[in-house]
Amino acid sequence: GHQGPVYTCRFSRKGNLLASGSFDKTVKIWRFENGVGVSAETFQEHSLNVSDLSWSPDDSVLVSGGYDKSIRFYDVQEMKALS
Repeated sequence: GHQGPVYTCRFSRKGNLLASGSFDKTVKIWRFENGVGVSAETFQEHSLNVSDLSWSPDDSVLVSGGYDKSIRFYDVQEMKALS
């Protein structure tokens, strides 16, 4: 899990993914199968706390905002940060 308090979390529209953002400056994307979390991908793109998350309409991109006044984008299919 996270190393600091979780500040925000959002389920994908399909409900099979959960994104969480934390005061540890990370974003995690959790995969669910049969209602059980089975894996997580961790991104460390922010230099300060993560404050908000949002999914694209088709769940293919996750967007995070942080106290560092930055917005980051993540390709969910490839599980990588976009530049």
